[in-house]
Amino acid sequence: MLPERLQKFEELILKGRESLLRSVLKIDSEIHALVDEKPMEFNERAVEEAAIQTLAGLDYRRRKELSEIEQALARISIGTYGICVGCGNDISEDRLMALPYTKICKFCARKDSHPGLEA
Repeated sequence: MLPERLQKFEELILKGRESLLRSVLKIDSEIHALVDEKPMEFNERAVEEAAIQTLAGLDYRRRKELSEIEQALARISIGTYGICVGCGNDISEDRLMALPYTKICKFCARKDSHPGLEA
């Protein structure tokens, strides 16, 4: 049985995963619908290709986020959830509420976005 705090985050992560899975399925069906269209004029095809590329980019980001969610669920199961993989400190509850599948604390996230930042 998970402690109440972890159970809350696990439920939040699982809801996010469910939503993302629905989104990925919808994007996939939209891409397939565009690909399966009848022959069209060059201009129409160019617009369709742009739409497919946009959807594919969105699909990639959603799938990457799903991978991060699965990693967070694994961290919950092995007891390392909420511990920063960068510095080993606890990740704040506020940060986990905002981004439940994060694996780094605010400080390490800031360092990653601003290389050379020192303590």
